[in-house]
Amino acid sequence: MSWVNVYDRANDIGNANLTDDQFRRIKTCIDLDRSKLGDRNLSYASELFQDAIYEEVFAPREINRFRREEGHILDMQYHIDCEVTLRNGAILLGQEKGLRAQFRKFNTFTIEFYQNRHTGERGEFFNLGAQYYLHGYWNDDYSGFSKWYLIKIFDFLAALKRTSLQNLQRQTRPSSGNASFFWIEYPRIPNEFIYAKHDPPGMQRNAPLFVSQPLSA
Repeated sequence: MSWVNVYDRANDIGNANLTDDQFRRIKTCIDLDRSKLGDRNLSYASELFQDAIYEEVFAPREINRFRREEGHILDMQYHIDCEVTLRNGAILLGQEKGLRAQFRKFNTFTIEFYQNRHTGERGEFFNLGAQYYLHGYWNDDYSGFSKWYLIKIFDFLAALKRTSLQNLQRQTRPSSGNASFFWIEYPRIPNEFIYAKHDPPGMQRNAPLFVSQPLSA
């Protein structure tokens, strides 16, 4: 299939395995209807915009990602998606998520709490090894992100863990499978745990900060 046809028929890509050249094209093509991509390939398409955010915030020397199929230990054991090397040589490890436009109404940051809520097997909330988390929502035409938060996730999770496990569990929702997810509305994330954000006026909902109201309230 030619890439002219692929641009017009993104459903034909779905979650198909991509060659290096196809991956490069799906990441950078401005004519592709990204809304029709499968979740995995949509995450690839997100990287173009995530890279632009890193350039703006960190001005990095290098950006490197770990693919699940590569089986890198940082990805497999610590859920690391990306390695950002700063110009002074310091390295930041992070996780990334770009959610579809139809979910923007929830205006929340979510992270896996229990991998299996029935057995209590702990998820990324407890074993994520990242220093930052870039979390955002696509805009309606999938030409970029309508809003995003670059969270100091290591510090934020450390602060959350100072409350009781029971309180944290009250702030979780079950998935359609076995997992459960901790959730918190964007405006409730204290500024001290945010590197940078893009959240235009009119898209926010009023909510108290976590530090000023217990999760059990």
